[in-house]
Parts: sequence; C-alpha cells; structure tokens
Amino acid sequence: SGQAAAGDLRLETEAASFRTLMADYVVPDDPAASELVSRIVLDIDDDALMPPGAPLAATKVALVVDWVEAGAPE
Repeated sequence: SGQAAAGDLRLETEAASFRTLMADYVVPDDPAASELVSRIVLDIDDDALMPPGAPLAATKVALVVDWVEAGAPE
C-alpha cells in the first residue's frame, strides 16, 4: 500500500501480525522472559490475564511454553 502504519503497527498480513507479536511479546528460547507466557499463566483475577477472563487449559499453556522453548518458529 505504500502508506506508513500508524504507531508502527502493520496488520496487513498474518505474517506481519505474527512478527509484531513476536517482537513485542515473545523472547525465543526463553519462556520466563516472554510476556506472552507471563500473561497466560496469571491468576484468573488478574486484569492482565490473556485471554481475558478465560484462562487457557494447562495443555495449551504447555504448548505455548514448548513453542517458545523451541525458538518460537513461524
């Protein structure tokens, strides 16, 4: 499109969305340093829990942690 994205956020493609998420919330190979992992393991009463009000099942949390430990491949 040639236009600059407001706030440096580009959601024109899934790949751009994924790269934005990766840069902001995932530290490949380091689940303990990854904001994404931190957010999905918060207490149900914490406002920062993701997804809001509906915690992920332990098996899904484990999948995310394993993915980050594996380097968070695309």
